[in-house]
Amino acid sequence: MLGSVSTFATLFRHALIAIGVTPPASKREAIQVLASRLQFDPAAFQQLLDIREGKADRKQFQVAEVFSNYLRAIQHVTAAVDKMLDSPQARP
Repeated sequence: MLGSVSTFATLFRHALIAIGVTPPASKREAIQVLASRLQFDPAAFQQLLDIREGKADRKQFQVAEVFSNYLRAIQHVTAAVDKMLDSPQARP
């Protein structure tokens, strides 16, 4: 998860662009804005960024819980983007 959080943050920035929102400069803010727009819990991403940035110790988190929340958020965003791309407005 620590290795992929940065990649998903980039993908989430592009999801914001796809829905017509100019993404904020920081990964953390982009995740938060997308979470607000698509209604998902960004906590797992924030926790992983905290660990990567040395603001938190990985031992304070339950790996299974963080992974479950991480995967749930990714699935939520994927479903929302798929739905958007399948809508008639998204087609040329």
